Amino acid sequence: MQQNAAELCTILVRDTYGELSSRVVAALLEYGRSTLYTIVRRVKIPERVVKQTLVVLIQQHLVLHYTNEDGGRDATHYECNWLQIYELLHSGRMVRTIEERFGSEAASVISNFLLLGHARVSDFITAYGISTKPKPNAVLPNGTAISASEATGTAPITSAAQISKHIITLMQAKFLVPVQVHHMHPSVDTENAIRQRVTAEQAGSAAALQAKTKKAIDEKVAEKMEALSSDLDNKNFGLKRKSDQQDGRARKRTKFSAAQPIEEEEWEIDGSIVLRVNNAKFLAIFRNEELVRWAESRIGKTTSLVYAELLKHLEKNVVGHRTEKGLVDGGKKTVVSTLDIGNTLKKDIDLVNSIAAGPAMTNGHKRSMTNGHLFTANDEESEGDSDDYDLDADIDGDDMGMNGTHELSSAAQEKKEQLQNIRKHLMLLADDPNQFVTKQEGSMQYGGWTVDTQKLCEALRIRELEQIVEERFGGIATRLVRIIKDKGKMDEKGLADTALLRQKDIRAHLGVLHERGFLHIQEVPKTAERLPARTFYFFYFDEKMSKMAMLNDFYKAMSRILQRIDHERSLNSMLLSKADRTDVKGHEEELLTKKELTDLAKWKRSEEKLLAQLMRVDRQVMMFRDW
Repeated sequence: MQQNAAELCTILVRDTYGELSSRVVAALLEYGRSTLYTIVRRVKIPERVVKQTLVVLIQQHLVLHYTNEDGGRDATHYECNWLQIYELLHSGRMVRTIEERFGSEAASVISNFLLLGHARVSDFITAYGISTKPKPNAVLPNGTAISASEATGTAPITSAAQISKHIITLMQAKFLVPVQVHHMHPSVDTENAIRQRVTAEQAGSAAALQAKTKKAIDEKVAEKMEALSSDLDNKNFGLKRKSDQQDGRARKRTKFSAAQPIEEEEWEIDGSIVLRVNNAKFLAIFRNEELVRWAESRIGKTTSLVYAELLKHLEKNVVGHRTEKGLVDGGKKTVVSTLDIGNTLKKDIDLVNSIAAGPAMTNGHKRSMTNGHLFTANDEESEGDSDDYDLDADIDGDDMGMNGTHELSSAAQEKKEQLQNIRKHLMLLADDPNQFVTKQEGSMQYGGWTVDTQKLCEALRIRELEQIVEERFGGIATRLVRIIKDKGKMDEKGLADTALLRQKDIRAHLGVLHERGFLHIQEVPKTAERLPARTFYFFYFDEKMSKMAMLNDFYKAMSRILQRIDHERSLNSMLLSKADRTDVKGHEEELLTKKELTDLAKWKRSEEKLLAQLMRVDRQVMMFRDW
């Protein structure tokens, strides 16, 4: 693990959980997986205190553990989960995302799960001051019966049914997932345990050494490892059907769709399961938000809103899990229809005037858009040609005219125009050189659409890398990186000829790029003596090594920002402690002097700038590491 990343994780744990936890984490990050005895010896803290600290860190999934037999004795090893530690930076953004989508009550639920790490549902509901059992109604002195909520004067969130409803919603959206045994263990230990079981199931140790058997074992292990996370693909994983108390059958409620009403089973949560926050789901949302901003910068605001709605539909059917190599989306590629987007898109979005048509050509075959998109004269007529869906046929028999033909109502006509306009915006996204969406021909309503997130994120990384090189080293350095990335390994002379520059003009840029880790050199000697004068020097671009070099710089920058915030806070510690007093909050103008008010405003501005810069660097870290 990189030293700057370890320093950043130690700072995050210290700011969140205190000095003791940071010392234990620092020891695990520096020396790797260790036993309890080794940790106690290295941190020089009593064993009882170390055990209590490890309990807190395991509860928060910041430390993983695994117990195996070592010489007939059970030995437990502890390992730091540094990727989970880094997610402490995203806590506030996670809560804000849930509040925007599900409201403040659901955001409160997520906030508490983030504080607890993981919790049993029954214990979580009890922690709100209520019980899963219904409370009896109270009675006033005059004999009038009142409900339990009226008696206690509590808000609706204090009802068990209300909290369970929010938890079920978050579970079905995969923001909360049940905790499984392998979540608490390092993935390497889990894989080794599965491999041992699979090997023991084979014909014998001699057969296990054969090439075919080894290949079969590897395939079986990969299949079982994938099955551990495949349960999350089920929307109702961790829930149970709500049964009718009278006849014991599953209770269903009517759900109205665009075509006809259907019955949907109701679900309830099992109070014995343990839940935690699914960080990979939030990483997928942050990635989609970045893609929407990119689409807005290239095409426009309205088209980006349509794109955001498409990505929201894809989020419902995709459950990701996270590894050190990045975010891995599970499940098959999902196709979203134009009709699905039209059913959920806000009605106040101006889809028509956001696409400005240019003057039609004199021959009448083509008309040009101001954003460069070309429509043929019969584009609108051919928009639905590849789709079997007919909106006119979806109208009731009451709309049948006297001549036996369908006559569209105003609402149906408005719906048809909306779908056509949505399709135009999606075609703009598909025709972009970056290909934000891909059209799927078939029987989907007004076309089906998919998004290749892996390809888009790769293009995002290349775009961001070129911007970083240009800001640090200038335009010539960016040109050299692009040429080497496209052409492959090149010597100085060939690179100068391709870039149309002199060798002495590019030599300094190549040296700086090599020193900072953006370019690398391969030496090919002409003779066996390996003399410098008789050696070819080829420059090449290694994306993986360049990413590691940039991530190392990012981690260092974030550590320095957090340290600067702590330093500024220590300089104003007396003022901040006074401003945080309950009798001063809200009355700063009356109880603080002018100098104190000026210093407090200056501190808030400095903290805001530093935190904004921290979030900018965090965006780049997610782009190069997680997406």
